[in-house]
Amino acid sequence: MATAKTAGAAKDNRPETLVSFIERRIETAIAEGEYGSGARLSPSALAKEFEVSHIPVREALSSLAAKGFIDYRQARGFFTRDLSFDELDDIYTWRTVLETEALRLAMPKITEDDIAEMRGILEEESHKLSAADRLEYLELNRRFHFVAFNRVGSPVLLHLLGYLWDITKPYTAAELIESTQGHEDHLRQLELFEARDIDGMIAAMDAHRGYRRNMQRDREARMDEPAPAKKARARKPAARKSTAGK
Repeated sequence: MATAKTAGAAKDNRPETLVSFIERRIETAIAEGEYGSGARLSPSALAKEFEVSHIPVREALSSLAAKGFIDYRQARGFFTRDLSFDELDDIYTWRTVLETEALRLAMPKITEDDIAEMRGILEEESHKLSAADRLEYLELNRRFHFVAFNRVGSPVLLHLLGYLWDITKPYTAAELIESTQGHEDHLRQLELFEARDIDGMIAAMDAHRGYRRNMQRDREARMDEPAPAKKARARKPAARKSTAGK
């Protein structure tokens, strides 16, 4: 059985707690489609799968629910989120408001050290573009954008943006925008940061969010399409019994 200090290890070889390990395993399973939208997450079943006690599993599920990655329903348990265009549109409406203001406040404060940090993050990101590395890519994506947001110097703003990014994660983990395309967008955004182009960066982020909105809308439309009717198989006429010789 895994221990609290040694169960799993992050790929950068830093120690990982058992609860963090379980959180990451659950996030990966959901991102890879092992659990569908609205699926129940049984602590006992997960504990058996991970070969741990149910206590750290419940802690991990509670942590994911607090971050908005999954839902907790009173007296019913933990469930994967029901993803919808309406919810994503609502999240992105408020992200647009906050991120636009954050960029306006942060851009004049961006330093060359910040640009160097962004460049380093994108170098790491360029090696995490496969589907297997999707969750690591998303963490680098977040670090890239929060270099600028941190420059605002507002803990309240960072808290609000952190929450909105957390509850967006199930959508981004579902690969509505492929990592390769996202990385190319980031390279263009780095050029905008280098030029201190506030309006250009705001427009780039609007386009980025708009594309993901459209992807979710199209995804739901495909799910709502009725399945093609199956053609009835023509029955062969029953063979007539021969009356010859009767």
